[in-house]
Amino acid sequence: MKKIIIALAIVLLVIAALPFVGNKVAEEMIKQRVALLESYGVKAIVSTTDSSYLETQKHFEFLIEDEEKFTLYLEQFSAKQLPPYTQALLKGVVVGVDAKYSNLPLSDGVGIDIYPLSLSTELMQEIKEEDAKFSAYLQKFLESKGVLYHINYNVVLESFDGYLKDIQEQYIFDDKTEMKLTLLNATYKGKGPVIAPKSLVSKIQKIELKILQGSEVLLFELDGFSSDASFETQSNYRSRAKLKNFRLKLENLGKDVVVNATNLTMSLSSNTEGQYAQVMAHNTIESFRLLSENLDLNTTEFNYDVSLSNLDKDTLEELMQLPEDEALQQLLMKLLSKGLTLDVKDFSLGNISLKSSQDLGGFALNSKLILKPDANFAQKYNGNAMKLFSSLDATIDFKLSKKIFALISEVTPMAFLARAYAKESGESLLFNITLLNGELRVNGKALK
Repeated sequence: MKKIIIALAIVLLVIAALPFVGNKVAEEMIKQRVALLESYGVKAIVSTTDSSYLETQKHFEFLIEDEEKFTLYLEQFSAKQLPPYTQALLKGVVVGVDAKYSNLPLSDGVGIDIYPLSLSTELMQEIKEEDAKFSAYLQKFLESKGVLYHINYNVVLESFDGYLKDIQEQYIFDDKTEMKLTLLNATYKGKGPVIAPKSLVSKIQKIELKILQGSEVLLFELDGFSSDASFETQSNYRSRAKLKNFRLKLENLGKDVVVNATNLTMSLSSNTEGQYAQVMAHNTIESFRLLSENLDLNTTEFNYDVSLSNLDKDTLEELMQLPEDEALQQLLMKLLSKGLTLDVKDFSLGNISLKSSQDLGGFALNSKLILKPDANFAQKYNGNAMKLFSSLDATIDFKLSKKIFALISEVTPMAFLARAYAKESGESLLFNITLLNGELRVNGKALK
């Protein structure tokens, strides 16, 4: 019995001592991140630690002291060079960070709050000169953690989840202009480093910006946004997004405009595993409306499914680095000279209607264009698109409602000449267009 009591006492002593040993995994991770930021021009101007028996809390305030160095750090995680104005927006920014983790050695989770405490020095000065009262409100909003990202990070598994704090702010300027900003239920989860995750899933219930001044209204609204993305490399990725509703409304601001779109889906992916690269894009919009003083346009069932393949992988990756204009043109010519394939699997619209007419019907297009490799492409092209024909093979199937064709012909009378080449199918016109060896044909007839 005595040995059992001694053994139990030792076990209890070890358990009780564990928090004092500390969570070295979390501690080391935080140290490394702070050292990394300091090496890229970010200075920790405040650093405090508060430890209890079971938990440690750390508070930091980071000043972006060298915006050039920090921009270089951010560009490591971007396929493109950041625009020049980025540095001006970063200079003098102060960011607060609160980290909380268990002192138990086996615990691998860290809770982190990240919140801007001040915008860039230049931007804050401009706001202050324009409206000192609003500048004070904005500074108070930021210092109260008005914009806050919460992250739960698993140090061992390199996975995370979190949320963006809800925002429901209202401000009335001296001229009675009222501004409302709403952000609700923004959550995310992912794997890999937070700044450059290998996968990321995010959702936002609502974003709304509303500005009212007397009878003048500006409204921007997004509802039901979700996205899912994975990144193997900067040039090998897949992303999908959905949006339940988008709305933009302008009233009494020169011209009244309402734009509304429902049930949008978007996907973009790139594959560079083989010898060549491939880029694919797909988008659908269930309904779209544009309402203005002279126009009431409604469309339904918009869809496109497009892919670019047989792209020279090395040249494409150079293009993604966002070079200067002259280098950009040279790289584009180089990419085209290597050849490519454009496959439009679907580009269609179910129906168009205008205020002044009934339903006009829709259109559907699918095509395949092959640009053959040509080492002398740049010299042949030289700004003349017609010279592309000798390097291009294409097949295009186009279906268009007769009502839309009639409307186009009213606006552009020359378009009526295409009617002689069309085939009829009910209320639609069909065009099969081929370009082979420089010869252009429509429904088997050579184009004259």
